[in-house]
Amino acid sequence: MALPLNLRIAISSLSAHKLRAILAMLGVFLGALAFTGVQNISQMMVRNAEIETEKLGPNLYAVVAGKVRFRKSGSARIFNYARTFTVSDAKALAAGVPSVLNYTPFVVQGMPVRGGGNAVTAEVTASWESYTDIRSHKPDIGRFFTREEVERSAKVCVLGRKIATRLFGTPEAALERMVYIYRAGFRVIGVMEEKGRDLSGDDQDEILLMPLTTFMRRASNQYWIDGVFMTLAKGADRAMADESVNDIMRRRHRIGPGEDDDFSTLSAKDAIQLQTQALDLMQTLGGIASGVSFAVGASASFPS
Repeated sequence: MALPLNLRIAISSLSAHKLRAILAMLGVFLGALAFTGVQNISQMMVRNAEIETEKLGPNLYAVVAGKVRFRKSGSARIFNYARTFTVSDAKALAAGVPSVLNYTPFVVQGMPVRGGGNAVTAEVTASWESYTDIRSHKPDIGRFFTREEVERSAKVCVLGRKIATRLFGTPEAALERMVYIYRAGFRVIGVMEEKGRDLSGDDQDEILLMPLTTFMRRASNQYWIDGVFMTLAKGADRAMADESVNDIMRRRHRIGPGEDDDFSTLSAKDAIQLQTQALDLMQTLGGIASGVSFAVGASASFPS
């Protein structure tokens, strides 16, 4: 059967311009590959951002001591750390900021921890018993500490899974064992579920949790805190929350007009916004790359 005229012309043209035909096909292939790759990576990044937001806790909103700066990756660093934030400030914020459903003051500090004949450096996180609900992170072995244990500064703690494994071999073996921070001993009453890293870059499996009062009186002898985690009602107005925080904290800390704040506000959406900006840039560059590849392929297909 004779080939159609158009197909014979195309084959003849390809035979006469082999290099040009190869360049055209290569350009189209690279353009399609770049476009498909950018789309797939974009979808993966969006899903990853959603997962990381869930790890931080539902509608999480935090006020922290010092000034916070976000890296392009979305992780945060605190500059100009201040020792002016108190538990009384946290209570005033919870009472004065609209739409607060739950809250906990907190302190986070890297400290040496010993147990089971081993020693590690853990991120000690001290809080109230409401931490598990606010941060969506619960123990799957044993239990979390109670309000009564917070009120009496009980010498108990809960370990992240990696810390439990590094100290005692397995998470299960850590239960009811003793760990030591300097000379103070604490009984392990639970091991947290596996969580991984959150948007701040912290590995939530490398933490040791204890009652805030226990930490402040028995482990560090300090009166200040790092900040307060709060859960806001769904759809809460972030701008209104920020305005309330500014009014309350500047008044309580006697910060005058023109003076810099000694606190910052942040939420999961702040980090997500930076990741989205990076994603938009990647999509733009990927679109340009695929467009150039298509253009090269198209131009190569035309005889000079």
